[in-house]
Amino acid sequence: MNQLHYHELEKPSRKIRISYEGHILAETYEAIILKEVGHKIYDPTYYIPKDDLDMSHYRKNDLEYECPIKGKASYWDYYSGSNLWVKNIAWSYENPIEYSRPIEGCLAFDTRKVSFELFPYE
Repeated sequence: MNQLHYHELEKPSRKIRISYEGHILAETYEAIILKEVGHKIYDPTYYIPKDDLDMSHYRKNDLEYECPIKGKASYWDYYSGSNLWVKNIAWSYENPIEYSRPIEGCLAFDTRKVSFELFPYE
């Protein structure tokens, strides 16, 4: 791990809801918040376990990105039926490097495309 580029992970003490244009994509108590510091301090990213998503709406596309502290990211599109609804709505690290292993099996959503709501535990 590069000490000038690193991340911290935490579990929120709240329920997270993610929606797109009023359609709920996820509600979970199991999100992981990733706070990354590198060339700048990045906005926190919420990683949602795939088990808390209806993955029949998501399809991996050909876009990939290599992160030095997380590994290779794969990007996902959101479909309504057979119609593409939102391109590159989320990304995942299918095989992250050891340091980032806790986010394996999760999707992170583009904050420019979805809405996030935080609720206290019920």
